[in-house]
Amino acid sequence: MPIIIGMVVAAVVGYLAIALFKWLLKTDKMIVFIIYTAVVGIAVIVISIMEMQSGVNLFTGAPIT
Repeated sequence: MPIIIGMVVAAVVGYLAIALFKWLLKTDKMIVFIIYTAVVGIAVIVISIMEMQSGVNLFTGAPIT
């Protein structure tokens, strides 16, 4: 049963993501997506560098092997 619920949720979220992206393209608001993607990308890079320097996962505290 959990697999079926997961599939349904993934399908709904996927559909909504595609609809949102199509709306961004139609309304010429891609700058919102560009800024969001840049911010998330920079955050991932910063977290990765911090974890590499410390050798510890910042979220769990487990050592990185």
